[in-house]
Amino acid sequence: MTDSIQHFGTPSGNSPGLRETFDQSVGATFFRQMLKSLRSSTSKPAYFHGGQAEEIFQSQLDEILISDMASASGHSLSADLFQQQFPNYTEPTQNASAQPDSSPVTPEKQSSIEAQLKLLHAPLAKNTINFDA
Repeated sequence: MTDSIQHFGTPSGNSPGLRETFDQSVGATFFRQMLKSLRSSTSKPAYFHGGQAEEIFQSQLDEILISDMASASGHSLSADLFQQQFPNYTEPTQNASAQPDSSPVTPEKQSSIEAQLKLLHAPLAKNTINFDA
């Protein structure tokens, strides 16, 4: 009985998006509590407070900040918790097409790269100012 309870809800194999969802959830929870305590530690100004509209806007802005901060650093906050919660989870392997090209650079490849760089540089060269004239 305890064995079935212990493994209830643990993913079998690789569940796509589990790690990202867990990171986002843990990060959002942490940053939400942090901003909540930050907002409660300051008092409302006497004259320049926007009332209920400002409070609504502030809560919407906080949700956007929470989401951005959780996306940026949620992984570092939740790494140990994730390992503890899902000890048998293995990261899904990346697609072979997502791997960088590690083949040696041939002269044809080099000329193709140089041509692409010239195309990228051409619009920049048109907008430069010649101070020598």
